[in-house]
Amino acid sequence: MPSYDFQCRECGERFDVRCAWQDKAQVRCPKCGGEELQEIFSGFTFLTAGGGGGGGCAPSSSGFS
Repeated sequence: MPSYDFQCRECGERFDVRCAWQDKAQVRCPKCGGEELQEIFSGFTFLTAGGGGGGGCAPSSSGFS
């Protein structure tokens, strides 16, 4: 199950929640119970099995000697 990072707009609490994508709308702040949350996107790397093309997240194999 994926983990999502949030910050509460009411009290400023930052927290992460493991839940299904469709359940993100039901997440509440664990500190104040607030419903006004901002999702915080953290960086990640996505590589395909073939390693070619796709978005420029990883350098191509031809870029290294």
